[in-house]
Amino acid sequence: MFVTPGILLRKFQSDPNLDEFTHIIIDEIHERDKHTEFFMIALRNLLNKRNDLRVILMSATLQTDELMAYWSGVGNGSDDSESEDGDEAASIVQQQEIICHKPAEIHIPGRTFPVEELFLEDVLSKTNFMNDKMKALLKQSQKDANNSNHMTKKRNKKKKQKKKNATDVGVADEISILTETELLDCYHKTHNDDEIDNELLTDVIKYIHKSSYGDGAILVFLPGWQEISEMTNMLNDTPPFHDNSKFLVLPLHSGVPSREQKKVFQRPAQGVRKIILSTNIAETSVTIDDVAFVVDTGRAKEKNYNPHLKSSTLQPVWVSQASAKQRKGRAGRTKPGVCFYLFSRTRHASFSPFLESELLRTSLEEICLQCKKLDLAPGGPDENDGISAFLAAAMSPPHPKAVSNAIELLVDLGAMEPGTNELTDLGQCLSTLSLEPRVGKMVIWSYILGCARAASSMAVAMSHKSPFTLPSPLMRQRANKARVEISEGSESDQVTALNVLKARDLLTNRRGRRNGLYDYCQSNFINVATINMISELRRNIARELTGLGFPDPSRNGWHNCNDGGANLSYLQATIVAGLYPNIATRCSGETNFRTLSIKKCRVHQSSVNSIKGQPLRTKCAVDDGELEFVAYGEMVRGMSSFTINQTTHLASAIPLILLCGEFNIRPAFLDCVESNEVVLSVDDGIMFRCDRNEASALAILRKRLDSAFLRIVSNPTQGQDALNNQEQNAVRVLNVMIKSAFNDSPERWRE
Repeated sequence: MFVTPGILLRKFQSDPNLDEFTHIIIDEIHERDKHTEFFMIALRNLLNKRNDLRVILMSATLQTDELMAYWSGVGNGSDDSESEDGDEAASIVQQQEIICHKPAEIHIPGRTFPVEELFLEDVLSKTNFMNDKMKALLKQSQKDANNSNHMTKKRNKKKKQKKKNATDVGVADEISILTETELLDCYHKTHNDDEIDNELLTDVIKYIHKSSYGDGAILVFLPGWQEISEMTNMLNDTPPFHDNSKFLVLPLHSGVPSREQKKVFQRPAQGVRKIILSTNIAETSVTIDDVAFVVDTGRAKEKNYNPHLKSSTLQPVWVSQASAKQRKGRAGRTKPGVCFYLFSRTRHASFSPFLESELLRTSLEEICLQCKKLDLAPGGPDENDGISAFLAAAMSPPHPKAVSNAIELLVDLGAMEPGTNELTDLGQCLSTLSLEPRVGKMVIWSYILGCARAASSMAVAMSHKSPFTLPSPLMRQRANKARVEISEGSESDQVTALNVLKARDLLTNRRGRRNGLYDYCQSNFINVATINMISELRRNIARELTGLGFPDPSRNGWHNCNDGGANLSYLQATIVAGLYPNIATRCSGETNFRTLSIKKCRVHQSSVNSIKGQPLRTKCAVDDGELEFVAYGEMVRGMSSFTINQTTHLASAIPLILLCGEFNIRPAFLDCVESNEVVLSVDDGIMFRCDRNEASALAILRKRLDSAFLRIVSNPTQGQDALNNQEQNAVRVLNVMIKSAFNDSPERWRE
C-alpha cells in the first residue's frame, strides 16, 4: 500500500497498533516534513509494543548518525511502555530492507555519473570574472600600493616576470596574478554574498557554452519567482542568449502552468541549448535527464515559524549541505557533469548539514490535535504524557513556545479544554478534517449560515496552492485584469478561488472532450491541473464531513445548509468566524494595516486585493473614527515587512461582534456610570461604541448563537433540528443582521 505519512497517521485512529502492517517503509526521510517527523515519534512508541514490526527509512542523503542514535534501543525494553522482551528494533536502510536485532545501515552506491565540483573561488578564476566594482577596487589598491611602494616581494617578482621595467601594471595583468583566494576576497568586498549576482550568473552560463564541456542542458537554482523573472529578462537581453533559435530559456516554478513545466523535460532540437531557471522544485521533485550542468546559487526561499512573533517568515536562506549535494546530483543522471557553486568552500562548510525538521519551521495546531485524536498524548499541559512531552521526544524537538502557542490557539478556538487539553466536540471535528483548524471551523459555521457548499470549496482552495499561474512580466497586467474580473467585486481571494471552481464545474458538466475548460484556464492564467486537484480534494472533505454526521456540502442535506448559496454577505461572515483572530484594521487615510497584535502589515502581492485599482491598494476611505477590516489567512514576515495573504475585505463589523472572540461590555465613561453609552469589545482588541440596551440585546444574541453552534457541533446529524426555539430564532436573526449590515455598507457592496 502506497500512502503519504499523513494518511498513515489517520490509520492510527482506527487501528492504534497498525496490525495490518508488518513493514513500514518511509522514503525521502531527509525532507523532514512534519507528518514524517510526527509519525516517527509514534512509531518509536509502537515498536516497544510490536516486536514483529519492521521500519525502513530511506533517503539519498540520510542523517545516519542522528537516526541511528534516535532509534537505538527501541524495542529492547528500554522504554517504560508495555512491551515484550524482544531484541529487534527498527531497521535503518538505504534502498533495501534488512531484518536485524539493532538499528543498521546499508549504503547502496548510486548509478549516477561523476560530477565535477567548482566552488566560487574556482568559478571566478576559470571565468576571469571581473565586474566594474572589482576593477575599481583593484585600481585603487594598485594605486595605493604604487604610491606607498609597499608591494610584497612575491607580487613584485610576478610582476617583473609579466612586464619588465614597467612602472605600472594594468588591471588585466593584475587579475592574472591574483590567487583564487585574493580574487575571492576582492569579489566579497564588492558584492553582498546574500544577493543573487545576475552578472556572474550570466558569465558562468557563457563560460559553460563556450567551453569544451560539450552539449547538455544547464540547470540554474534560484530562490524564487522574482529572481527567475529577473534572470530570464537578463538572458533575453544578452547576446548570444537572446537568439531563440539557439537557446531555450525556461522557467521552472510550482506556479508555472503545467503546459510550460513540461517543456523542461523535452529535449531541444540539435544545436539548441536548454537553460532552465528553477527553484528547489528541481532538487528532488523532478528529474530532467539531459541536464549536464548545474549552477547553484545556494539560496532558497524557506518558510519558518517564529514562536515569539507567532507568525511565519518567508525569506531567502542558505541551503543545507544535503540540499547542495542533491542539486549537484541533478547534473550526473545520464552523463558526467559539472556543478558550479556560486558560494565558496568556506561558506559551504558553514551550511547546516541537513534541512531542519518542519516541526521547527511551522505552527503546530494540526499536530497538537493529532496528538490528542490518536491518544498519543493523553495527559494535561504539564504532565509527562501530555502534548509537550510527546513532541519533546522528536528527533528535533520543536521550541516549547511553539507548542504552547498552538495549544493556546486551540483553546481560544474552543477545540481544547484549557485545564486538561482534552478535545472538545469541536476539537474532535477539527481533528478529523484535513484542514487547518481555523479553516475547519469556518466550514462548520457555514452550515449554520447556509453556505456549506461554497465554504467547503473555499476551504479546500485555501489549503492548496493558488490555482493562478505566475505570468511573465509582459503578461502581468493582463493576468491581473483577469483575476479582478473573476473576483466579481468580492474583494476576496477566497471568493475569487470559489468563482474559479464554479466556472470549472459549469464547464466540465458540458458534454464532449472540448468543454472549454482548457481555454478558460489559459485565458485567465489558471493552472488546469491545480484547479482539477482542488476540485478532487473537495470530495475528500465531503467524505470527512459526512463521516462526522454533517450533510454532504454538495447537497442540501439539512433544509437550509445551502439556502444562502454563495451570497457574499454570508461568505464574509463565514470567513471571519473561522479565521479570527486573523483580522487587520486601518483608519481613514492609512495605506497599511495593523493586526490585532499591533503589527504593521500590507496585503501580499499575490492577493487580488493588492492589484492596482482595488480598494485595499489605495488609502483607506472610511469616515473619521471608523475602522476598515480585512480577514486574512496568514501573516508572513518577509525581508523588511509583514504581509497578509488570503485576504477578504469586510463590508461590515457585525460578523466580528456576533461570531468572534470573547464579548465584553463596559461603560464608555468611567466617571459617568449612568451614561447610556457603553463600549463593546471583542477580546479587548476591537472596540465599538454602542447604546446600552442594544449592547444587552447583542450579548443575549451572542450567547444563544454560541449555544446553537456548540449544540450543532455535538449533534451534527440532526443539524438545526437539534436547536431549541431560542437558538433557532437566534440563527434567523443572525442571517437577517448580516445581510442587512452588508446592504447598509458602502455602495460598492450593495446588491
